[in-house]
Amino acid sequence: CSSDLESSFNNLSMMAAKDIQLASNLIAQGEVYANADSNNDSLGKFSISNNKFIQTENGAVEVTSAELDLSGKIKTGDGDITLYSSNGDNMHIGYTDTDLIPYELDYGDLSSKFHILNKEVANLETTGAVNFGNDLTKNMIIDGLYFSGPSYLNLEVEPNIGNILFVGRASYIDAHLNAKAGNEILVDADLTVN
Repeated sequence: CSSDLESSFNNLSMMAAKDIQLASNLIAQGEVYANADSNNDSLGKFSISNNKFIQTENGAVEVTSAELDLSGKIKTGDGDITLYSSNGDNMHIGYTDTDLIPYELDYGDLSSKFHILNKEVANLETTGAVNFGNDLTKNMIIDGLYFSGPSYLNLEVEPNIGNILFVGRASYIDAHLNAKAGNEILVDADLTVN
């Protein structure tokens, strides 16, 4: 979507092999699903331009892509917001500059192009749940996450071998935290949950 006009829909499903870019506002009465890497080659990027938004009237928004740029907002009323990497790739949430090499001996390759920075977390506006990851996500690295939002933050990785790692900087979560990993949850940095 790219114009000065807003686009309005009931339910909306968008699929693209290489990128979905929202350069204007998108309003949906129902749910929005966006897959910016539909061929699962780990190259598609989902982005919302600065000062633009996706808005639903209590409908859920689900986004999957290889890369993410949330310069704009996702606003869903009480609808859930779900973000996860395509093709089961790793996810980094918070900061992305911590040296992960010491952890790779135990957890394998932890590199990722799918980053959710704290400034992007702040652009998620809902009174419903925020969900990061899904049952295909290999590993989730949480580094200095600041989350103050709805009542639930749900983290999910692959149910057999997936790991959730709290490393690097301290994380502060002002919500009910549910973390679901098939293999291990490692807390190797301060974690405060209120």
